[in-house]
Amino acid sequence: MGLEVFDLKGKVAIVTGGSKGLGEAIAIALAEAGADLSICSRHKDEVEDTARAIREKTGRKVQAFEVDVVQKDQVEDMVERTITELGKVDILVNNAGYGRKDPMLEADDDYWHYELDVNVSGPMYFSRAVGRHMAKRKSGKIINLGSVYSLIGSNGKAAYAVSKGAILQLTRSLALEWAQYNIQVNLICPGPFNTPMNAPAHAKPEVMAMLREKIPLGRVGEPEEIGGAAIFLASDASNFVTGSILSVDGGFVAQ
Repeated sequence: MGLEVFDLKGKVAIVTGGSKGLGEAIAIALAEAGADLSICSRHKDEVEDTARAIREKTGRKVQAFEVDVVQKDQVEDMVERTITELGKVDILVNNAGYGRKDPMLEADDDYWHYELDVNVSGPMYFSRAVGRHMAKRKSGKIINLGSVYSLIGSNGKAAYAVSKGAILQLTRSLALEWAQYNIQVNLICPGPFNTPMNAPAHAKPEVMAMLREKIPLGRVGEPEEIGGAAIFLASDASNFVTGSILSVDGGFVAQ
């Protein structure tokens, strides 16, 4: 097996939440490996700027869509437009997510439901819409983004941990159900990364000191360090990998 199994030339990928953070890093990595892209965000200006930058950096086709992942009609429209304009969808990366600290005794019901919608229903809507297309073609790769909190509990972020535990079970269930269609469904569980969503917490010296002590590698991850895992799970190198968890966390959950 040579390095050509990691080549994504001729592939088309959808990356949700692709305008910044880990989603942007994954989109760049897939484009650098040869894939054309559709990326989405709730923020039109951001996603269009990111798409333009990736096109200039990689020379690949990159489409930008303003999509709220909890709106099923918007999700299905993006998938159909991607198929129409780029010809197919080979790879789906369900990256869009949301989370905040919300102690359960003071938890807001609307927030609880919103977080579950974004982190679980959104990936389900995209997986179902793309899965119908992949099933007909008997080929596809779906990569869900979980978290270390897919695997361990969280003190003060129960809604987030519950939603990320659910995405683990969605991954395993779809892997079993769609194996007959040669669709591989896998989960990346990132640890703490240096992203805009984590910036407020990481700005606190006591938080960074705690993370350096907790993470065996002694630091948080940089966004580009998620790219290799995404390329592996998107490529032919992972054709016999499905229903699996790949932790990219500096050893966080190994202890």
